[in-house]
Amino acid sequence: MWNFSNILFKGFSVESSTCGKIKFDGVVEDYLVIARHNILGIYSFKKGGMDLKKEIELFANIKFLKRIPSPSNQQSDLFFCLADDLSYAFCSLDEGVLKTKGDGEINLPSSAMLEIDSIKVIADTDHAFYTTNYSFSGIKYIAVHAYREILNIFPFKYMGNGEINPEKPFILRLSQENVHDIIPLDPRHYKSPKHLLGILYSDKNTTTFQALEFNIPTEEFTKKVLWDIPNIKELKAYKITELSDGGILIFANTSIK
Repeated sequence: MWNFSNILFKGFSVESSTCGKIKFDGVVEDYLVIARHNILGIYSFKKGGMDLKKEIELFANIKFLKRIPSPSNQQSDLFFCLADDLSYAFCSLDEGVLKTKGDGEINLPSSAMLEIDSIKVIADTDHAFYTTNYSFSGIKYIAVHAYREILNIFPFKYMGNGEINPEKPFILRLSQENVHDIIPLDPRHYKSPKHLLGILYSDKNTTTFQALEFNIPTEEFTKKVLWDIPNIKELKAYKITELSDGGILIFANTSIK
């Protein structure tokens, strides 16, 4: 996918970061992965300090990193990397070597005017449940919202042997255009057999939060709203997060609800 490069001047501003399990010298341990433009830095963080383990230089400016946790503590995690040219890859980083398990480019209309910092990348495994419990299985997803109503879905399946297998991506078309934030919702809280999205958006002079269902196997998006919070008083609400008990926090410029 991305060719390796050697450069004289390195960028040091952090674009994205995540922690994950990576194998070095046959041992799987937790490391911090930091994206700094065309560099992925892998750091150990034992005893309260950070030590650089390996740097990987690429012909790609990585803007977003998402960890896909392995179902086994004895296996390395997978990482989803999205570059500023909208090329992406599912990667492993064992021994400091980047190997792709699936890659491509996000297709958008040629007329699309993108603001790279407004792109949102979410993962089904962002739920707090998955950070402490690795016994899950089935199909999960990464989603990228880069332009208006278009949501790119990148499914991946947890196999019985512990492997993670990326599957064919597809597009969902939202009815909401002015999306301020979008998050995966834990379907266990709503007893839903489908995947759930939480969307914070504005329409004219109101801001609304909606929870909607979609089905990966059929690529079907349910237009019917599962539940919503209409007419949020804070017009400048910009971020949402789901609590471990299913509660929703809405962040605005002047308050948190």
